[in-house]
Amino acid sequence: MVKYLHMEQKTEEKYRLIALCTSRVYDSGVHAFIENLAGLLKARGFRLLVYALNADQYWAENLLSAECAVFDFIPFERIEAVILMDEKIKSRRVAEHIISRAHAAGKAVIVLDGTYEGCSCIRFDFRSGFERVVRHVIEDHGVRHPHLMAGIPENPFSDERIEVFKEVLSDNGIPYDDSMISFGMFWAIPARKCTEELLKRDELPEAIICANDIMAINVSDTLQNAGVDVPGRVLVTGFDGYDEVFMVAPSITTADCSPIVMAKSCDGILERCINGEILAPLVEPELILNESCGCPRCTAKLRSSLNSFNRSFYRFQDETRLTHDSITGIITSNSVEETSASIAEALKAMSGRFTASLSCIADRKCFSKEQFFFTECMSENEEYAVFFDSALKADTGTVFDTKKILPLAEERLKDGYPLVIHALDYMNRCMGYIVYSFKGTEITEYSLTANITEMINMGLGGYITTQYQQYLMGKVADMYRLDALTGLLNRAAFHAALQELIARLPEEGRPMMILMTDLDGLKIINDTLGHDAGDRAIAASAAALKASCPKESLCVRFGGDEMMALIPVACDKEAILENIQKMTAESSAREGFRISASCGTYESRLYPHTDIKNVIKKADEEMYAVKKSRKREA
Repeated sequence: MVKYLHMEQKTEEKYRLIALCTSRVYDSGVHAFIENLAGLLKARGFRLLVYALNADQYWAENLLSAECAVFDFIPFERIEAVILMDEKIKSRRVAEHIISRAHAAGKAVIVLDGTYEGCSCIRFDFRSGFERVVRHVIEDHGVRHPHLMAGIPENPFSDERIEVFKEVLSDNGIPYDDSMISFGMFWAIPARKCTEELLKRDELPEAIICANDIMAINVSDTLQNAGVDVPGRVLVTGFDGYDEVFMVAPSITTADCSPIVMAKSCDGILERCINGEILAPLVEPELILNESCGCPRCTAKLRSSLNSFNRSFYRFQDETRLTHDSITGIITSNSVEETSASIAEALKAMSGRFTASLSCIADRKCFSKEQFFFTECMSENEEYAVFFDSALKADTGTVFDTKKILPLAEERLKDGYPLVIHALDYMNRCMGYIVYSFKGTEITEYSLTANITEMINMGLGGYITTQYQQYLMGKVADMYRLDALTGLLNRAAFHAALQELIARLPEEGRPMMILMTDLDGLKIINDTLGHDAGDRAIAASAAALKASCPKESLCVRFGGDEMMALIPVACDKEAILENIQKMTAESSAREGFRISASCGTYESRLYPHTDIKNVIKKADEEMYAVKKSRKREA
């Protein structure tokens, strides 16, 4: 089923490659950055490989998800540089891992919104951007009693904004005390709870300056639900420039940390960084005035944000059902080919909504019933297989060198659109990766990648687990059917199998040969070499019997060293006996002591009424006659 995939090296050397490490490619800001950066890079002969998580790590360094392994598939020997979006991934541990591997390969690293030794760092000047928002509220609107909705305590981004708040208060002669700060944790529910606590105070602040947009949206909503007019009674501002601030009423004043500007800055220093320079440019956020502070609505930004919003949140009613059916189809597959067919059917059902091609590359252990993939550790020497590729219909199941990135790389890179790479993970284990190849940069298609990846993760993970469960059930059944030492049928299993065979017999019956074997000199082996050697001799004799008989045969251990095969097809008796002797002679050479067996046969025809005991008795009599003859000759 699995064959090797040979690709010419030139398929991945035509373009200079840049690896982008990020999260949530369907986020409007990340998407805009990718779209603009890819366009800028394309003009200079670069191509962008986007290695992406579907969930931020939120700085939980001890609880990293398995999908972080997607960054281990970066082909550092092929790329020119790594661009790392630190604030999107939100894990210093992951970032340091990527950076250490890049530096070991001699590659430049550009970090966005973070600072790491030996890396070029492009940062938004969040301090000056947030200062512009605070000064606008206090100096332009004359607010004397402001309140700061900060983020997480002891978080550097939150602490910096607290410092700015205090400095602007000081510059304007406004005394500060700790009651002027709440900690909304950069998130909706904590921000709402903090606002509810403010509403219990005897006097509300004139303005609530929020450290990010999501808190500002929820602070404004909580105030209005309590009957407090925004901005008539309380001004509210945010920070970050998320599209959602233009969708609410009133629209939220913020500072736009433009991904387009960031992309231009990144492109502007890339070549210098590749050549060994370490740079640290700052990008200043743009102040966006809106209704929540009493200024006119920003209509220019509103139009672009509405377009992004409509694209981002457009959903199809049958998507949930489609995903469910596809996962079920993959899990209940009986082969790699069937899992691929289920994925192909899902993509076909999305026709018109999702036009990207994709390649799924997984550890080959995923497709081995005898290895439970999720209990083993990964290594850099794993062998990967292409188990689905929408452009390689004939090559599904081919073994693939991950240093090549993906099959047909030249074809997929030529249009200049980014390749988006996600990890395949299940039960917190990485199984491989998916590469999405787009013919554009539509955010609706980027949004679908998360669902498709999760569909394949759940389906493939379920398939692996189901296949292994079936394997274990078979092993348990074998424990009751098979003799532990020889692997042959035990007597009870033989009689059950014989009844099944008889039930399927045609009226005219079928040819049958009974072959009996008995090990020669077992007692001498046990007495001189020990019972362990005797067991090896018995196992060798059983292996010779089973390997020499046709696959339809019922091979059984009758007891001790006596074994039998019922062969229900026409066969070459002499060839079978010759092969048994040959294999036992080979076993003798391996074990270092003589192994041989006496064989007797009886040929007849098998009918439902055949007296099996009598047939076996006749073969047994011939076997003992052979055994006596061999003893006389010895």
